[in-house]
Amino acid sequence: MSIEVQPVAANAPTRRRNMPALLAGVLSIIVIAAGVAAAAFLIKTKKKPAKEPEEIVAPLVETVPAKLTNRTITLEMNGTVIPARKVVV
Repeated sequence: MSIEVQPVAANAPTRRRNMPALLAGVLSIIVIAAGVAAAAFLIKTKKKPAKEPEEIVAPLVETVPAKLTNRTITLEMNGTVIPARKVVV
């Protein structure tokens, strides 16, 4: 079985139908308007989420009040101490 292909002349008419520019423009505007209308409909009919009571979260640590004591804290470190400012008393 063989299929013969006939050469097409350069100036032969094609079977393409050209849509008039006005009709193409009107169809484009209709498609865009339908999309905008669908988006507006979806936005206006959106259900608002139900408000749930806020859950109270307990602290994850145990705290104790600070007590005033008369203790000296000693820190042993290496390095040079540079004051942020000098104060004359």
